[in-house]
Amino acid sequence: MTAKSKRARKGVAAKKAAARGAPPRQQPPSQKRTSAGKPPPKKAGTAPAFFSFDNKRFVLLCLLAVLGFAFFVRCLHLFDSSHYYIISADSHVFHWMAGEIMDGQAIPDRFPSGLAYPMAYIASAVGFVFSLSDEHALELVTRYLAPFLAVITCVVLYVAASRLYDRRVGLMSAFAWAVLPHAYFIQGAGYVDRDPFNVLLVAIGAFVFVFSKRWHRQIGRLDVGWVLGALLVLVIEFILYLEWSWVGPGLVLAIILAYSAGDFVVEFLKQGESGSMARYQPESEHLSVRLKSALKQTSWQPLALVLSLNILVSLVNFGLTAKTFSFIGSVLAAGSGEIAELQGLGFSDLLLFQFFLLLIPVGLFLALMRHQKGDILVVTWFVSFFVLSLFSRRTILYATPAAAVLGGIVLGNLIDFRYSREAGRIVQKIVAVIVVGILLGLSSLAQSLGSEPRVAANNAWYDALVYLKDNTEEDAIVMTWWDYGYWILDVAGRRPVVDGGLYGHGGYQDDDIALVYCTEDASEAVQVMQKYKADYLVFSEVEHEIWSTILSRGWPQVKPGEDWTPLWRRALDGNFHSEDGLERIYPAPEVQDPEIVILALKEG
Repeated sequence: MTAKSKRARKGVAAKKAAARGAPPRQQPPSQKRTSAGKPPPKKAGTAPAFFSFDNKRFVLLCLLAVLGFAFFVRCLHLFDSSHYYIISADSHVFHWMAGEIMDGQAIPDRFPSGLAYPMAYIASAVGFVFSLSDEHALELVTRYLAPFLAVITCVVLYVAASRLYDRRVGLMSAFAWAVLPHAYFIQGAGYVDRDPFNVLLVAIGAFVFVFSKRWHRQIGRLDVGWVLGALLVLVIEFILYLEWSWVGPGLVLAIILAYSAGDFVVEFLKQGESGSMARYQPESEHLSVRLKSALKQTSWQPLALVLSLNILVSLVNFGLTAKTFSFIGSVLAAGSGEIAELQGLGFSDLLLFQFFLLLIPVGLFLALMRHQKGDILVVTWFVSFFVLSLFSRRTILYATPAAAVLGGIVLGNLIDFRYSREAGRIVQKIVAVIVVGILLGLSSLAQSLGSEPRVAANNAWYDALVYLKDNTEEDAIVMTWWDYGYWILDVAGRRPVVDGGLYGHGGYQDDDIALVYCTEDASEAVQVMQKYKADYLVFSEVEHEIWSTILSRGWPQVKPGEDWTPLWRRALDGNFHSEDGLERIYPAPEVQDPEIVILALKEG
């Protein structure tokens, strides 16, 4: 049909409508054209098209600004010279392992290698390109790898939330990740524990599973798009297994199962609301139809493939299955252990969410009201991991991507001015500016990431570690509380008696070292050191924060008098220099009230 005949038919239809008394059909304002065939010019006072979220270039510039800010915030603590640049004790063991790999040494296989191999390979490439020594290249990678992963995580959240919602929510989700306290801690500069990479992989695995329902790839008459999605999830699980044993895949599987259950329930309820034939069917038949219809609307095919292969691996690897149930049992006994990450979530942990304590509940409410696929994912993800964190607080770190999207939903609605009246729009803009300003201002607290002396070695500890490295034998063994074992191993390059996992701790070992802290008799400390073939003993003021834990283990073994002063306190007060085969070698004798003391066994 030609354009001329189309116009003629429209004219006839308009005349007939006029004859019936119907008003002529009006073209929507967005579709009106001028005589030249172009959209009419915008009215004066409207915002330029460039500053619209429909403008890809504007959104791209905003996203680049968010990415730059996310990287900057995570590097803030590096400007504080009062502590070492590596944060988290566990980061030290992976840094040490990466150094061993670069030196061509074999690393212990007692637990998964985490980021050690990626760090070593990236550092080798950086050193080759920029002609840096292995030590300097590894330091550079250790400082900035986690912030770089944060940038990638922001991009992933933007892409995923844009697909699930729109660009506005996608951009605000990326912004939420940039300023969310838990997020800038686990991807802060110098944090090279498992979390920076694993939280990214877990998020990708969850989003890929949800999107697999939309993927369509035809092979003949078969649609195998969901197969590709399921296989990609399994690849991510395999990488997580290499990084973190079964725990990483378990986190992805937990999200998938929670989402699938929630999705099925929502679809089942929808079938009940829309079932117009329900009154003509027997109750049992109607229920069966609803169940089948609801199941078809879910991602049951990729779920079946992922779940069956996970079960198959568990059945083949009996040892892995036993370890899994053993660990789950220990986690469910929350709150009684000394390891902080295996204790239950506390009120102080919730306060770390800061302003997001207000945004997340609102986001949950909005998501529950809409209950689309994306809403079901973030709600089930956050709620299920929040419940798990009541038994193991570290789990809350892996709920942060969902928390970021929930915050993005709220912020996205807050800056959506399209449906507001003029007066309400002004108030909405003011509130949006205030909220974003608060979030930007609170993000400055990232500068204090390394201020806690148990998180990052302060200058006193670092100087003592350097002293051990420069002034003790390479095969020397150092005794201190297990919290600092990885510092001894990584920075000082000496073997600790106990640490967080490589050489282990617990039971009688902790009792013996607690006795060294609590005894008044230096000869008892010497006996314990000889038992473990330790050459040096380190005390510090940092133990004030965990003194109750040490005392609970050491007190039953000592017989304190009225003026009981433990050896730990005597050494730090400057009242111990040499006694019963034990002498102070650091700091110099003239230093009074030192923050850290190194004692050594006398020769002979």
